[in-house]
Formats: sequence, structure tokens, C-alpha cells
Amino acid sequence: MSKFTFRLHTATVQETDDPDAAYPLVFRIAMDGGRTLYVGSGLPKSWVDTELKARFTVYADQQGLEPVVAVAQRHQQLIALDPDKNELAVFDLPPKSWVWRPAAFTLPDGTSFSARLVTIPSCIAFALFWPIWLVLHIIEFILNSGETSLWFPTRTAWKPTSARFGPYALKRLALYNRFTFRDSVIDERVAFVQALLEVRRW
Repeated sequence: MSKFTFRLHTATVQETDDPDAAYPLVFRIAMDGGRTLYVGSGLPKSWVDTELKARFTVYADQQGLEPVVAVAQRHQQLIALDPDKNELAVFDLPPKSWVWRPAAFTLPDGTSFSARLVTIPSCIAFALFWPIWLVLHIIEFILNSGETSLWFPTRTAWKPTSARFGPYALKRLALYNRFTFRDSVIDERVAFVQALLEVRRW
């Protein structure tokens, strides 16, 4: 049962607004081992015949020639599609509220996954090390001239709904936008999509 880790890096304003780019770059996905994938808004240009509402696409290249997985809206759900437009997963986004809640998703075989906002180990760690967290916030407040963004060093773990005490399929460390997934439980493309849905409201 192999585990793989990746981090999400936000693209710069210049990259996002580059008029010569094949697509508007939004994120980079940096895999352990040096592999990099690119996330652009919209669907691949070759999908001109689709009636789906575009959201974003993960590419293996910056030229937009090798889409890995595309995400589009269908009714009130988001669907992940492979380059041949086969469905990989369906994502149910929770209602908007002041507290962000993780999205749940279902695979074509009917297996569903859900998560809680925090895990028990992360709550214990926060209870022990909250003074350090407070000091970091004070430093950030001073360095940013009184502006700060509230963050918590929490972990979110997605597990099969039918096996809540089993191994996780995908886990997020919120502080660094770092994700770890088990390829024996979910496809890496589904892991990428879930991670991107966590860090931005598309």
C-alpha cells in the first residue's frame, strides 16, 4: 500500500494573466520525486463539443497538450473526467457557510468517501502546542502591518464512508497545503481534484 505526497503552489499573477499561455495557470502540483503538474481554469481546448460547465483541468505539460483530469459542473455536482471523458468521481460540495467543510466524493463503483474538518491526532497536537501557534500569529501580524490570516495546523482525512476506522484514502495538512494519498484506495487524479477543491472555491 504505497503513499504519495504532493503540495499545491499558487501561480503568480504574471503566470495567471500571461496572454501567450496555453491556459490560465492557477496552481502547480509538486509531487515528491520532482514530478510537476499544472492546473488551469477551464476545460481542454479539444473539448469543444462538450456542454458541461467548465471548472478546471490538471495537465502534465504547460502547453495544454496532455490533460490528466478535467473537472466540470453537472447540475449541482462536480465531476472528474479522464482525457477520454470517462467519469472518475462525482463530488458533492457542501452548502456555503462561514465554516468550510470538506467535500464528499463517490467513485463509479459506488464507493463513497467523506471527511471531518479535523482529525483526533491534530486536535491533540494543537492542544499541546497552541502557544507556538499563538506566537507565529503575533509575528505574522507584526510583519504584515496588522493584517493576518487565521489558520490552524489541522489535518483532514478522507476515508470510505463504510470503513470509518480503516486507513485513510487522502489526508491534508492544512498549514502547508500538503496532501498524502494511498494509490491502492483512490486514483491519483481523484486525489488531485479533491485537493484542489479544498483550497479554492471553483
